[in-house]
Amino acid sequence: MNINVIKRIFQSVIDNNAVKLILLAVCFIFVSLLYGSIPFVTLPTLGQALWTAGFAQSYYNSGFGEIFASNIGYPQAAPIAFGLSGAFVTSFFVSIGVNSIDSYTIMNLFWIAVTFYGTYGLSKIFKLNFFEYLLVTLLWFSFSCLWNHLGYSMTSIGMILFPFYYYSFFKILQFRRSSFGDGLFFSCVTIVSVFMDGYTFIMFFFSVFLTSFLYCLFHKKKCRKVVFIAVPWGVFSFLLSYFLYMSYIGKSTFQPSSMNFFRAWGGDISYLLIPSKGVYWLWDLLGLSNERLGELNFGDASVWTTTFILPIILVTSFIIYKNSKKSNIIVFFCFISIFALYMSLGPSLKFFSVRPLSEGLMMPEEYASFPTGSELLYKYIPGVNVMRATYRWIVMFYFFQWLIVLYWLSLNDNAKIKKSLIIVTLIMINLPNMKVRLDGYLDYRKQAEDINNSIALELSEDVSKGDIVAFLPYNNDFLVNYLAPKLDIKTFNVGGDKNLSMARKMWPIYMKGFVFNSVDDGFYDRVLLLLLSKETNKVIFPYINFLSSAHDWKNKKIDNERFRYVLQRLEKLSIISVKKRDLYSVISLKDDPQLVREKENVFSEVKRRYCQTPICLKYSAYAPLPTQVAQFTGDSMLSSGKAGYLVFGPYSELERGKYELKVSGVLKSIIKSSLLPFISVDVFSNSRQETYYKHTFTEKEMNRGFTDTLFISNAVTDIEVRVLVGDGVIYELKGYSLDKNDSKTLLEKNK
Repeated sequence: MNINVIKRIFQSVIDNNAVKLILLAVCFIFVSLLYGSIPFVTLPTLGQALWTAGFAQSYYNSGFGEIFASNIGYPQAAPIAFGLSGAFVTSFFVSIGVNSIDSYTIMNLFWIAVTFYGTYGLSKIFKLNFFEYLLVTLLWFSFSCLWNHLGYSMTSIGMILFPFYYYSFFKILQFRRSSFGDGLFFSCVTIVSVFMDGYTFIMFFFSVFLTSFLYCLFHKKKCRKVVFIAVPWGVFSFLLSYFLYMSYIGKSTFQPSSMNFFRAWGGDISYLLIPSKGVYWLWDLLGLSNERLGELNFGDASVWTTTFILPIILVTSFIIYKNSKKSNIIVFFCFISIFALYMSLGPSLKFFSVRPLSEGLMMPEEYASFPTGSELLYKYIPGVNVMRATYRWIVMFYFFQWLIVLYWLSLNDNAKIKKSLIIVTLIMINLPNMKVRLDGYLDYRKQAEDINNSIALELSEDVSKGDIVAFLPYNNDFLVNYLAPKLDIKTFNVGGDKNLSMARKMWPIYMKGFVFNSVDDGFYDRVLLLLLSKETNKVIFPYINFLSSAHDWKNKKIDNERFRYVLQRLEKLSIISVKKRDLYSVISLKDDPQLVREKENVFSEVKRRYCQTPICLKYSAYAPLPTQVAQFTGDSMLSSGKAGYLVFGPYSELERGKYELKVSGVLKSIIKSSLLPFISVDVFSNSRQETYYKHTFTEKEMNRGFTDTLFISNAVTDIEVRVLVGDGVIYELKGYSLDKNDSKTLLEKNK
């Protein structure tokens, strides 16, 4: 039987509609397994799934069609900083009776199906048959830059959807009679894109306009149509999308990060060419992968686990070498992919870069080989200047490399079987260890159930629908995003850096006074003021970190020591009710008419002594501060005799202005030491790397304390008062205060 007969038999089989449906179903199920999207069985990720599911549940609580979350970020209904396209779809499935966690999984399936449609549309434009369409679709989903980003939720979905996005624009370039309908479709897709994820929206923008430019360059006969049809649709659609997004979140820009961040999260050449251990099954099996430790690399693991591109480069290099002279479109796609690869490197070239143990995750310029020249783009181009995870441009690179493969497969030659085998090999090379991935997805689903059956169940007994609850101290509270809408309570807390930043601006004055993730000296007073002013009716002290435990519930760390001194003081008050649980404590006012006068007296007393940030910072040794060499005695911080910081922190917010600094304490003794004993204090901001004040105690000041003035030259969010003691010094710190000269006037104004 010759090869032509085999081809005809094979073609007749795959042309059968029933066979097509079976093959499509098999491929879809495989992709669903690869992406952990099996409803009621697996969950693609945990932390981001809880975060998104919370928004979706809150939309449903307010009535289907709502796009602001009323349960979190109180008192203002919270817009979701990114991922509305996903959260809204999730809320639809919640509205038909599916629980919010499994609705998240079904939402993932929905967008995977949309991507299947996008790859099908591109396959039809390039005249691939159905079998070839399934092959290139599986190839797209096999890329690690997609499945290894699932932990980033909507960012990963935006990446997955790239073929669908591009298909919507490529339809316009066909210049059909229904071009107006194609244009409207494209506009709708850009709106989906901007509300899904900012990174892929910007990449989509560059893809569209680079395509338009190169299309004109290589197809001059159609350039007029591009300029007068495609480009106007592009300009209109992206401007409309941008306007709608900015109107929704209520701001026009986000704060750009430092260039050291862009540099640290840029791809290293070694990451591109050598796979990381634990990512790809075949490379691990062959012993060709490289183990990369977080403490020795800049950025985080996503940088080196998603940027391995050697296999696709080898294939497309061969394709370009063989076909570039015959086809402009291959060169066209190659140019755009090179641009994306260039952007993914960040502002500096890295080649086997090593992070010194003394450095943090950020990468100072001196550790890079040399600049790539993209710093100007990252500094000055709107949108690009907030794309701090620069390596993510690798998705755009992968997409245009994938298009080269797709176009190559469409070429009418006698090598279809060989090409198909090469693509199958590429798919196999790209895949992870499927058992490990599936075990992880199953575990995420189990952890979500454990959250429902533990803290969510207990909280449902301690709070009631409509309660206004403050989880303190506030943090990047991912888990609250899920718990508050599930219990239908309202809380000031919210998860996500951008969402927290927006919510804080609208918080009432006493809630605003709390310091991020800190049980500082004013914590006790603020809790009382929050309750007595009726800004909230319940305060909850969580013993777990609501950020880390949302991502890894089974390894959560319980810490109730930080609240011990505050709880002891609160329990002594007759007006306060304290209920202790394994994972949290609930604090509320007792509902007793006979306590009204006492509540008023406590309220007046606390207001009288209260120190309100951002115009005052006070430590009175009611609770311990972070320390290197001291222990908390109950009413002071006592140094051990070793050199180091007696106290540092509390990373508080302060306005610009003139302040009075008071430090009180007693020198207990000086142990004999070869070094000169000393005590010094400084006022410092880590984010600005600026010291606003520094003073070494005189001998008298060591026993009496001292008072001095200083000037904070700019508003800061992480001010520290650090007391440093020398070797052999045993010093008892009683407290300190930083008061703005006109703080009383300002406090009255705020009230």
